[in-house]
Amino acid sequence: MTKTLTDTQRVLLSHAAMQIDGVIFPAPKSVRLNAGAITTVLRSLHNQGLALERNATRDQVAWRRGDAGERYGLVISDEGCIAIGVEPVGTGAAREPLLPDMQSSEEASLATTELLPVLRTPS
Repeated sequence: MTKTLTDTQRVLLSHAAMQIDGVIFPAPKSVRLNAGAITTVLRSLHNQGLALERNATRDQVAWRRGDAGERYGLVISDEGCIAIGVEPVGTGAAREPLLPDMQSSEEASLATTELLPVLRTPS
């Protein structure tokens, strides 16, 4: 079953697919939502199985904290990759980047913007 994604969900997943560790949050600069709205979008991705929750490392931004102060981040899942039309390459630390030349979030934001017209093209 094909999942229908909003533009914001598609941008977040595309951005995550280009990251070495597959992290979804923080969002690229092109996503301009307030904290409540971005939390709703992230929760939706998680609930649909398009994102997996992982313990956040010190250098990763946590999308939420547990009761005991644990930090959790989100990474794109295999289902998330499939939803945006890319082949899954594994999740979390074992993941290989889809575009290994992407080193900065600015480069990834630019690439995400360039990918949008391609991703919106019906299959």
